[in-house]
This record gives sequence, structure tokens and C-alpha cells, in this order.
Amino acid sequence: MSYIVDRRFKSFEEAKHQLASIMWRFSQYNRRQRIELRNKTERLSYLLDWRQLGRFYYKARKMAAQKVFNMELPASNIFTKGEFEITPDDDSHNDAYDTDE
Repeated sequence: MSYIVDRRFKSFEEAKHQLASIMWRFSQYNRRQRIELRNKTERLSYLLDWRQLGRFYYKARKMAAQKVFNMELPASNIFTKGEFEITPDDDSHNDAYDTDE
């Protein structure tokens, strides 16, 4: 199931109905399904970290420049590993859901 409303080439009414449908299906989930979805979202959330997205963007731009213009972009250190980077092995960002306390 997709949780993204595709608004390209759609009217407001179509997008509104798509969003309502997504929300209705979600509201029908039982507790276990909601917990499983939350856990899956947390496991994948590092992919949507801005630093990670920046790396993907820079790599894609560099590949496109090489392919289209046959030129090499200069190396960038703005996306190097930082002190506060969240990785899949870092569980510190899951503190909000700890229930053992």
C-alpha cells in the first residue's frame, strides 16, 4: 500500500479522494499492523534524512554531468560523515517509542 498522494495530472478532487482512501485504509489497521508499520518506518527513516538525501542528489547530479556534458564535478565534503549522522545502526533516534520506562 502506498501512502503517497500522486498529485501530478490530477485534479484537487481526485487527490482529495486518494488521500481520504489512504486515511480510511490506515484507520482500519489493528494495533499490531500499526506497530509493524511504525517499526518499518523507523527502520527506513534514515534514508529520508536530509544529509542522506543530499548525498543521493549530489551523486545523481555528478553522474548526470559526467554522462551529458562529459565533465567531472569537483568533490564535495559537505556530505561527509558528521558527528550527528543517523545510520541504520544508530538507535538513538528511536527514544520517542521506548516503552520500557
